Amino acid sequence: MLEYEISHTALGTSIILLSMLREANQPVAIQANSSYTLLHDIKRVFNLDWLTINTNDSLKNDLVTTRQLGDFGKFYSPYLPIDTITAFGQTYPVTGWPNKPCIGLATYDLQFDFAHDNFPYNRLYTREIWAKIFQLCQHAGYDVITLNSIHVDFEKKTWMMNELCDCVIGYEGGMAHLAHVLKIPTVILPWRTWSIDDHKSNPPGDLNLMSHMLHVDRRTYFLHSVDELLAWNPHELKNKISQLYNNQGNNRYFTDATDDSVTPWLTRFQQEFIQTYIRNPAKETICTLQMPQLIRRS
Repeated sequence: MLEYEISHTALGTSIILLSMLREANQPVAIQANSSYTLLHDIKRVFNLDWLTINTNDSLKNDLVTTRQLGDFGKFYSPYLPIDTITAFGQTYPVTGWPNKPCIGLATYDLQFDFAHDNFPYNRLYTREIWAKIFQLCQHAGYDVITLNSIHVDFEKKTWMMNELCDCVIGYEGGMAHLAHVLKIPTVILPWRTWSIDDHKSNPPGDLNLMSHMLHVDRRTYFLHSVDELLAWNPHELKNKISQLYNNQGNNRYFTDATDDSVTPWLTRFQQEFIQTYIRNPAKETICTLQMPQLIRRS
């Protein structure tokens, strides 16, 4: 059994971590502080019988406070494989079927007023832009739901997305990761800006490439700019969603068009875990440097 100590972390990082741990194909026990209720919700809703959670408010080797967690470890493993979700006392299949009635918008609560160039606020767009996206979805025949309220818990949002959403459109973040687990087509808006303080590497030539590394998924379309989406007509939006249901996304790491000079940054914990547990025929290319060789996953 693998055992780790983890204090509270956000939805996206939680999904990334659990996806990576699942690849070890071993039972996992996590010591978590009492505030990390989200982890219990994910285990229950996703029916993760391989995961045990014990509450401990005196963590000594917390992967969060020791800065051993990070989002790029997910690059080397697939998303959590789940067939069902449990919500409101019932079990629902995760089918990835098309023609659902809604599109979900993840807008970071439209809080553009305090946005700045540093992460995470460089992912935000104006209310005016989101109003145009809302209108496009309506003209395509969809009802629109938002996925922002902190008063709608993980169980409800997962049910809403799984049962109602034909697509999710949003910023690069936790709602997009949840959509990937649920096999829902996703359209991701690129980061608006880059601050050198955001990451320990130099900015890529294409800001969009950062989202490609963080969301390795075949049902995702990465916009080159928000103007690309605003130029679509309703037919083009519905056609794009249909393509994504057929795994025709545009993640550059599934093609030969990637830039090998831009690679995921890994912590020591992630490097050692990937080297030991990830079943990937190219894993020997991972070196012990902070910037490992790129692995192209099939």
